[in-house]
Amino acid sequence: MTKGQRHGDEGLAIGRKTMEPVYEFVRRCRGEGKPFFVWYAPMLPHDPHDPSQELVEHYSSKTESVHVARYWGNVERFDHTVGELLDFLDVEKLSADTLWEERLGDPESQARYERGEIELFDVAADPAETTNLAVGQPRLVRDLRTSLDAWWHPRNTPGVPRQKQ
Repeated sequence: MTKGQRHGDEGLAIGRKTMEPVYEFVRRCRGEGKPFFVWYAPMLPHDPHDPSQELVEHYSSKTESVHVARYWGNVERFDHTVGELLDFLDVEKLSADTLWEERLGDPESQARYERGEIELFDVAADPAETTNLAVGQPRLVRDLRTSLDAWWHPRNTPGVPRQKQ
């Protein structure tokens, strides 16, 4: 989906301008009856920090640094594109058979949400993800499930809207 250099090439448009290359790839795989793997890791929220002026203004009220406001704007922008990708999977009726993995916070920890079950791994200590830590972290699992369910099904969770751009 990208050509040229690792950063700043045509792939920089994915998530910033369009999600269509990802959608086209998934549709092509489905049309050929093949499984697909998408590693959606655009350069958001990294440079260039170029969110909409609306997002910059929103976050400027929360920090004195316009650079931080732009960074936070790109983080929100990334969140929106993840939502768009999940919506696409819903529309294409692929969600039920799709494994979704998301790295949360600390890059050395990882949570996976598959068919209603949360798996939790310490990727730094267990890079092969052989030991599921979820059983020993019931409070964290409950909080993750609540957060993910609220995001995934906002109409079922009062006061937690799923935002769209």
